[in-house]
Amino acid sequence: MELHERFAAFIADKGITVNQLAKELNYDRPEKLYSILRQRNKPSYETLLDILTRYPELSAEWLIRGQGLMYINAPTTDVEVGLELTKNLPLRTDNGRTLVVTTDTKGKENMSLVPIPAQAGYSRQFSDPSFVEDLVKFTIPGFPIQGGRAFEVESDSMMPIIRHKDMVLCSYVDKWTNLAPGYPYVVVMENMIMVKRINAPILHAHDVVELHSDNSHYQVHRVRAEDIKEIWLVRGILTSQIPANNREVQDRLIEMVGFMTNNTEHLQLMTMEMLRMIRETQAVAKK
Repeated sequence: MELHERFAAFIADKGITVNQLAKELNYDRPEKLYSILRQRNKPSYETLLDILTRYPELSAEWLIRGQGLMYINAPTTDVEVGLELTKNLPLRTDNGRTLVVTTDTKGKENMSLVPIPAQAGYSRQFSDPSFVEDLVKFTIPGFPIQGGRAFEVESDSMMPIIRHKDMVLCSYVDKWTNLAPGYPYVVVMENMIMVKRINAPILHAHDVVELHSDNSHYQVHRVRAEDIKEIWLVRGILTSQIPANNREVQDRLIEMVGFMTNNTEHLQLMTMEMLRMIRETQAVAKK
């Protein structure tokens, strides 16, 4: 690994963002660190000294020269596993992938909205601080995600749960080996952004990843892991498409039952949604 890759690996291993690291080093802004990660500048002696002073457990020999272990007195077995994962997953955060976030006046990380018109640009500039800074930022009181993304959905491939023009609220996935099978994810590629289910963890850069839709009219989409830029776990949905009356609720129930007939692997999720719809119908009927 090059120095910038070792720097990214250390940040990922600590489980912090670049913005958080800048705060730990008492820097006003994180641009100096981003420039190192994107190989625009090499770290100065002062920057290296700041990092090694703040994290005395970090090996200077490893960070600067790439020799030895990441941490002083680190167990050999743990490092061997880490090196194996880094070699097999060159696209992971700990091998150069970084997350750009913005903060409010109190230092809390914002949720950034990526609307449909901005998604083509986001696919190419997701790691550019200036691009991310220009995105609309907001917070949701009580929502347990900081530094997340909200993506506007441009497809009906995930109907009936996620609809066209809905906004999915997401948290960043840095370790693809820990993907939860069957959950919906936002997959960012160079020329598109998709909301799909991923049914297995991604273990190697040469893996072929199957992206599944909830809508049975869509076929399985297969991509190479090395072509994926970012993965975000869908944690919530913002929608304006609320059923207006009993008839619409019933129509959606019929639609869901038909969907479940052809998609038994997602039966449990659909059943939960159907039960929610039934409760809505019962509540309306009592009024």
